[in-house]
Amino acid sequence: MALHEIAGARGEVGDVPALLAHLSKLPGEVLVLRASRIIGREHAESAVMHARRAFTRGDNSARTLGMESLLYLAGERQISRALSEFGVSPEDTELAILAFDNEADDVIEGRGWTREDSLLGLNDDKTQLILEGECLRGLSPSDLALEKVAMLDINR
Repeated sequence: MALHEIAGARGEVGDVPALLAHLSKLPGEVLVLRASRIIGREHAESAVMHARRAFTRGDNSARTLGMESLLYLAGERQISRALSEFGVSPEDTELAILAFDNEADDVIEGRGWTREDSLLGLNDDKTQLILEGECLRGLSPSDLALEKVAMLDINR
């Protein structure tokens, strides 16, 4: 199964189709996502773990480990919904890199971005984002994000 790395980066996305074309030429699979949606490194690691498990069980929804991880990150069954929530736009500058069978630093340096893993951490904006429309039920925002990842398995 593919090795993975999760990193934060700061840089300009610019032309999204050009970015996607560039990423498709790289070895392995690389996702560039909005760091503002990652509720801590544990959120991303949990999503990858659940995606691997789905592939092992044969009940994955996506064809690739990266896309399955994205579904778990978003707690969604539809790739289009997950991409609308986590996908980057030309204006985004705070990025999360999920690299499978590739080095995140190679991706970051190849685009002229700067690695900044602190962008993956929890902050007040992310806390407010995840609490929108959610009942805390005594959970921390980080625990709530992990619960959302795990709930995708239950809702399948």
